[in-house]
Amino acid sequence: MNEDWRASKRVQQIKKSAIHEMTRLSKSIEDVAFLSWAKPTSNTPDHIKKAAVKAIEQELVGGYSATNGIPELREEVSKKLKRDNKIEAKASEIIITVGAIEGLAAALMSVVDPGEEVILPSPTYSTHIRQVLIASGKPVFVPTIEEQGFSLDVDRIRKAITNKTHSFGDWLTWPLSTIL
Repeated sequence: MNEDWRASKRVQQIKKSAIHEMTRLSKSIEDVAFLSWAKPTSNTPDHIKKAAVKAIEQELVGGYSATNGIPELREEVSKKLKRDNKIEAKASEIIITVGAIEGLAAALMSVVDPGEEVILPSPTYSTHIRQVLIASGKPVFVPTIEEQGFSLDVDRIRKAITNKTHSFGDWLTWPLSTIL
């Protein structure tokens, strides 16, 4: 076994994210506007802090939780989706992840086979491109319609579909906030 650590060839082919470079550069400038990724400008709300302290005091946070998320939390998410979004989803159909990036990466790695295409509206968040590449998929970019507020171009999406198309990254429209 080689004792020199190195990333896999699959990971080595992925260029460094512009967002991470922006963060690195911002640290060398005083009083800079931080625009590279979600960084809250306000503190955590008090009710969330109190719930976290309560969970610690009740010893609910030691060790690992279920890999698909705490059952009670998944049940509450199910109720919220039904109440606020009119979406019927059983707790058993919900997976809780640390964040969206991890969840999307896990989803892509579980469904995309090497060489399969994932259609991405463009512009798109650079991390999503890397997620497709790490899953050994091929990103296929479909330009949005800038003059219409970066709306999705359904005709271009249809034309981009091939026999290698696995999925359409309609969840990946950040930073556009476009809804299909």
